[in-house]
Amino acid sequence: TVSEPLLKSFDIGAERMRGSGEDLFTFIADCCKEFIKDEHTSNSAASLGFTFSFPVNQTSISSGTLVHWTKDFTASGVEGADVVSLLNNALKKANLKVQVDALVNDTVGTLLTSSYSDPNCVIGLILGTGTNAAYVEKHANIGKWKQGPFVSQEHIINVEWGNFDADKKVLPRNKIDEQIDAASENVGEQLFEKMISGRYLGEIVRLTVLQLWKE
Repeated sequence: TVSEPLLKSFDIGAERMRGSGEDLFTFIADCCKEFIKDEHTSNSAASLGFTFSFPVNQTSISSGTLVHWTKDFTASGVEGADVVSLLNNALKKANLKVQVDALVNDTVGTLLTSSYSDPNCVIGLILGTGTNAAYVEKHANIGKWKQGPFVSQEHIINVEWGNFDADKKVLPRNKIDEQIDAASENVGEQLFEKMISGRYLGEIVRLTVLQLWKE
């Protein structure tokens, strides 16, 4: 039996999105500390699952380096670093007896969660602040894998399709798409994501209405 989860949300804010990585992970650890205090949960040793919604080169269940930021995050000192180590260090400094034992992308987590209720589920899709997809693939079809033999015959592939058509050869683009990209923190990257995801929809609507008004 799965009990109802305890939920609490926190606002990261632009200053942490674009400040130092140390400040960002310290904030996350402080949020964990506040949650434990407010919900009167025990501060005894505990395992933590870390959902990290950015492109990561994941080398084990509990380690992975950030390839590059998306969704206008630019926190310094994180790209190329092990995000699990960064969070574990911040949790330790916050005097929490909590350790990250599992790292997962949100799209992969969505697929895994749905597969518990429907074993036939083979695709996970995110349409939120950003966009991404994951699917189940036979390991014989995965040519990029260089980490050693597979334990099972299938593997979950995190597509990272927010960066689809980086060469601008497939998707139809217009002036507003170019404006959105030019004003972003990662110009020339995540072009598909900037066309459809929640992080950018408000600005797309604003620019569209402004263009219609001028015409």
